[in-house]
Amino acid sequence: MSKSKLRVVLFVLCILIFGLNIYAAEPAGDDSSITINEDETYVFITGDFSNYSDPDGNALTSIRIASDVLLGSLTNGESPIIVGNTYNIGDLSYTPVLNANGDNYASFTYYLVDSEGEVSLSPNTMTINVTSVNDAPVITGTISLSTSEDTPLTITIDDVTYTDDNYEGSATYSLIIQDGTNYTHEGNTITPTA
Repeated sequence: MSKSKLRVVLFVLCILIFGLNIYAAEPAGDDSSITINEDETYVFITGDFSNYSDPDGNALTSIRIASDVLLGSLTNGESPIIVGNTYNIGDLSYTPVLNANGDNYASFTYYLVDSEGEVSLSPNTMTINVTSVNDAPVITGTISLSTSEDTPLTITIDDVTYTDDNYEGSATYSLIIQDGTNYTHEGNTITPTA
């Protein structure tokens, strides 16, 4: 009777596991607001976009515009933004309408975009508050005045017409004569010279 030989074959299976990020995680943040001065152009920084977070630790580099502002202008450098396009944050700036101001003056919506190009799932709102600034009155016309050489002439506030965007009612104004050529002045009295 023959004996069968039992043959044992040993297989060694090595499994290597690599940390693969198959599903990139989207960045997230909250609604934000900034406050700027009237007539100021403001350049955005990453810190303006509140509570930014990214599960992968990627930096916030840009935003995708979801809606444009209704008042003022949102620009990319010198060019108007296009809704749906993505822009580097440091290239975006906002300018309110000249001499306009108010709380909740303007707003736009945006998606956050991280350094790997991942986009937040839902848009946030950027609210822009514009603080009033006291603008100087502007002289818009003068009454024709004349005097002889070396003869003093006093100029008063009634000799000019002016506008002031900050006051609709009455206000107290004074006139200050600046240095110039062909005359000397003391206070508001000028003396023409040759």
